[in-house]
Formats: sequence, structure tokens, C-alpha cells
Amino acid sequence: MAEKKKTTEIPEMDKELEQQLREAERSAGMLMTTLRRFIRNKAGIVGFGVFLVVVLMAIFAPEIAPNDPNTVSLMNSYLAPGENPEFPLGTDALGRCLYSRLLYGAERSLLVGIVAVGIGGIVGTLYGAISAYYGGVLDILLMRIVDVFLALPFIPIVVILVTLYPEGGLIMIGLAIAFINWTGYARLIRSEILSLRERQFTEAARGLGASNFRIIWRHMLPNAIAPVIVAATFGMAAAILTEAGVAFLGFGNPVIPSWGRICAEGRDVMRSAWWITVLPGIMIFIAVLGFNLLGDGLRDSLDPRLKR
Repeated sequence: MAEKKKTTEIPEMDKELEQQLREAERSAGMLMTTLRRFIRNKAGIVGFGVFLVVVLMAIFAPEIAPNDPNTVSLMNSYLAPGENPEFPLGTDALGRCLYSRLLYGAERSLLVGIVAVGIGGIVGTLYGAISAYYGGVLDILLMRIVDVFLALPFIPIVVILVTLYPEGGLIMIGLAIAFINWTGYARLIRSEILSLRERQFTEAARGLGASNFRIIWRHMLPNAIAPVIVAATFGMAAAILTEAGVAFLGFGNPVIPSWGRICAEGRDVMRSAWWITVLPGIMIFIAVLGFNLLGDGLRDSLDPRLKR
């Protein structure tokens, strides 16, 4: 009897191992296909390049910045770009190096985007998945809460939160943006889970006795995460714009350089010192455009219905 039991267990183990190997090969094949699609997408490559530049600027700002971004030198105020080699992109009204401030501003924008997208994406994804999977009254109740958040005025809420908790700095701005933006991820993942809930692999998992948590985490979310990844890149662009807008209005920590705050500092001297406003405006434009192009490239690459 023991020998028979061993002979029956070994084929079952072999089948399970073979199935795992097939799944691994299928996942690797899909990853390579997606990567090839993305490489052929010129706009996506450009967006990825801009993303890398912003990340490198944020990481290596202390090493490559020629000056301290907050050092005041009134003798060097309003220097034009190229006028003094020590200040490659000129200075502002207080003689602060604009090049250094732009480098440190990239760090601020990237950190705010990561916090907003990271927290908003995680909360919204889990919220929408639970709402769609269980459905019924719970789904209706959770979606009405989403509707309430969508009805809130976005910019005023962010401004209020940043004003009430100024000691939070960049993290507080990211949390304030995530406080509103998580609803978009919730609605997106809900629509995906609703379509996956009735698929055959979900029914098979239920039939095999898998728990609800395992079905959501192991089977549904991996198949529904691609649109969330694409939405996250667009969310980064939106977070950069929001942070720049809030800083332009004068909210947040004035000590930390910000592209939006630099734009605001030069708006009264546009005719005589245009570079103070134009250069950070160009940085905002390039960063937002790059993240949007990256999102378009990822969307085209991750869409299995796309034929190239």
C-alpha cells in the first residue's frame, strides 16, 4: 500500500512541477513580448529617458549641484544664464544659483509623485479589488464613498492639508494628493476585477477551495495590475503639476526649492529676468510630457489586444 501511495504521489508532484514550469515560461514569454513592444515604441523610450533623467537629477543633486540652492549672494542677483560660469543658468533676486535650485526641485517633485502614487495606488487598488470581488451591498456602499471623495474640491483640499500640517513637508504634500487621487485607482481596478470575477480560472480557484484573499491576491490582482501601472505614470505627471501649482500659490515649506515656487518668484520680473520663470516652467513641461509619453508606451506595450 505504501509503494502504491508513493507511485501515485510522484506523478502528481511531477504534474504540479510541470504546471509551475509552464506558468514560469509563460510569464517570461509575456515579459519579453512586452519588453519588445516597449522598445519599438519610440514615444515610450523618450518618456523613459526623461524619467531616468529626472530620477538621476533627484538622486545626484547634492553631488552635481555647483552651489547650495539656498545660499544668498545679493552681489550676484539677477545674473543671466551664461553670464557667470559659477552660475550656469543664472541667479534669482537673492543671487541664488538657479541651476542648483532646479536640480533640487527635481528631488522634490519626484518624492511628492512617489508618495502620492505609491500610497494612493496601493490604497485604491486594494479598496477597488475588495469592492468588486465581494459585490452586493458592500460594493454599493464603498463606491458611494468614492463618489463623495470625487465630489471634494481637489486643489483647496490639498492646500488646506498642507497649511494645517506644514511640518510634514514634502511627505505631507504627497499624502494630501494621495488623499484625493486614490479614487481613480479604486474605480480602475474595480472595473478590471468585475470582468475577472466570472472568468474560468476564478471559478476553478473557488472550486479548489482557495480562500478569498488568495483568489484576490494570487489570481486577480496580477491579471488586473497592468492598467494600474499605466495609471501610475500618469499619476506621477499629475502629482508634479499639482505640487508645482500648490508651490506656485505659496504653500509648503519655502526653504525647500520647488519648480513651482521658483516660477512664482520670477513672475514679477518676467521682462527683465525671464529665465527665473521660464526655465523651471520648461522643466515642469519636460517632466510631465516625459511621464505621459512613458504612460502611453506602457499602455501600448501591456495591452494584449494590441497587434504590432
